Amino acid sequence: GNAAASMELPYFYSSPGIALVDLAMELDLASLKFAKLNGKQHADVDLVALAYGTDGEVAGRFSDTVPLDFETAQEVEAFRKQPYRYERQFRLPSGRYNVRLAFGSGDRNFGKVEAPIAIDAWDGQRLALSGIALASDARKVSDLTSDLDPSLLEGHKQLIAKSVEISGSGSNRFRRPAPCFGYLEIYDSLLAGSVPPTFGLEIRILDRTGAQKEAGTLNAADYIRPGNPVVPVRLNVPIASLPPGPYVLEVKALRSPGNDSVVRTVEFSVE
Repeated sequence: GNAAASMELPYFYSSPGIALVDLAMELDLASLKFAKLNGKQHADVDLVALAYGTDGEVAGRFSDTVPLDFETAQEVEAFRKQPYRYERQFRLPSGRYNVRLAFGSGDRNFGKVEAPIAIDAWDGQRLALSGIALASDARKVSDLTSDLDPSLLEGHKQLIAKSVEISGSGSNRFRRPAPCFGYLEIYDSLLAGSVPPTFGLEIRILDRTGAQKEAGTLNAADYIRPGNPVVPVRLNVPIASLPPGPYVLEVKALRSPGNDSVVRTVEFSVE
C-alpha cells in the first residue's frame, strides 16, 4: 500500500523489567471505502503489529479492528480530509525491538509503518526514567487513580500529571504557535521511604547538529506523591522561537541528595 502513516512509541514501566508501550499513530485513510450498514456509513480498519527482537524472534504482537460509523456522506468526506489518530497500549520486556504495523480494510492493504524502540533494563530499585510522550494539547481531568500502582490498574493507562492529561502525538510534528507538551515518569524506590529525595530536571532542545537551541530546568518536587515511587511529570516544551526543522528534546533527571542521574531523548519537528 501507499497510504501515509507515522508512529511514536513512548514507554512507561509497569513493573521491573516490563514496559507498557503507548503506541500512537496518524494514518491517511482518504481511500477508505464506506458502505451503508444499519442506516449509517460504515467501514472497518484492520491493524496488525509485530515487535521483533534483535534475534528476529517475535516478542510481542497484537491485532485490532476499529469500526467507523458516520451518519452522512458529508461526515465521511470531512473524516477523509484529516489524519486518523490511533492508539494502542501493549507490554514488552526490556530490550531492543523493531515494531512493524500494517493497516488496511478487508482485503485492501493501505500501508505499513515501522519504528525502533529500545527499552532499558530496570530492576525496580535504582533511578530510572520512562520514555517521553509529546502532545499538542492537554486537558484538566480527575486524578483519582494517580496514587495507585500502575501494575494494579486494568485497561488503558492515562498520561496524567497533577490532574492534567495529554494524548501522545502519533507524528511528533508540531506547528507554531500551537503549544507542545511532554509527559514522562521518574521511578525511584527511595521515594517510598520516610525521607524521600527530590528531583530536578534539566531540559534541552538540540538541533540536528547537536547545537543547543533552548535550555531550562524544572523542579519536580511538586509532582512527588508521598509514598509513591512513581513521579508523573508534565513539561511545557519551548518551541515558539524555533525555526522549522528537526530537533531532539533531551531531559536529564538528577536526584537530590546525591549525584545519580538518567537521561532520555525524543525526536520531534517544528513546521
